[in-house]
Amino acid sequence: MVRLPAVLAALLLLLPLALAARADSLTVDGRERDYVLRLPPGEGPAPLLLVLHGGGGSGRQIERHSDLTEPALAAGFAVAYPDGVGRQWNDGRADLDARTVREGVDDVAFLLALVDRLAAQGAVDPARVFVTGISNGGIMTFRLLCDAADRFAGAVTVVASLGVEVAGACVPARPVPLLMLNGTADPLVRYEGGPVVVFGQSRGSVIPVENTLALFGAANFCDDMRPR
Repeated sequence: MVRLPAVLAALLLLLPLALAARADSLTVDGRERDYVLRLPPGEGPAPLLLVLHGGGGSGRQIERHSDLTEPALAAGFAVAYPDGVGRQWNDGRADLDARTVREGVDDVAFLLALVDRLAAQGAVDPARVFVTGISNGGIMTFRLLCDAADRFAGAVTVVASLGVEVAGACVPARPVPLLMLNGTADPLVRYEGGPVVVFGQSRGSVIPVENTLALFGAANFCDDMRPR
């Protein structure tokens, strides 16, 4: 039998985390955009981890599936889980059949505006912003590094490579530490590049993973570009 005081004590321990969770929105280009923010205990601006869901996902979904919140808060990080329009990011693949592409959604502007808002509120340190994403979110992460490398302190991508259209014009403004996690047998975002095929439908095209690695490796002045 659990004593009531013990239950109350446990709830009091969890209360700061519950109070630190905020669901909010901001308007960018006339479009209301949603996000969930988790803040660590304590005062002052925290480093930020920006987490981008995959195609068909959402901020809350990737939070549940990634289990990133607890370790990030324990390490003193704030974590933001934004939502793409129609559960998709406009990651630069022009032949991607998605609402974000058809409507010309500027997700680079949205994500940078989100960082600016959190920094203006004093919640996060704009010099310590890290971004990670999976699949469509990972390809969007690459687009952020191509268009706004000077805004990020590091990045991690999962099952992603550069979209063909973005790769042709990608010149990162500065080196950014980058970890890429890819599988050589991935049937969706194929290691050798080409169309991303989901349930028999093409979802745009990416360049080979090692070409993406080489592009960012050159931007980071890396000598040894062998995959590990």
